[in-house]
Amino acid sequence: MVKPAQQLKLERSLEQLRLGSECAELAHRARDPDLQAHFMRMAQNWNSLAALALEETAAGDFHNAEAAAS
Repeated sequence: MVKPAQQLKLERSLEQLRLGSECAELAHRARDPDLQAHFMRMAQNWNSLAALALEETAAGDFHNAEAAAS
């Protein structure tokens, strides 16, 4: 069962992925190369934050499963 803190982290990660997707879409639609580059950097930053949060959540899940098995 997902604990409340884990649920919040997962929801935050999904939000960050959504923001990254929106920034990529804005980059695709922008005609100005500077705006395209800006939005792509923002998309990469949001996606990196989401990946980091998911890795931390997975590591916490592994640690909790290890402790429960002991």
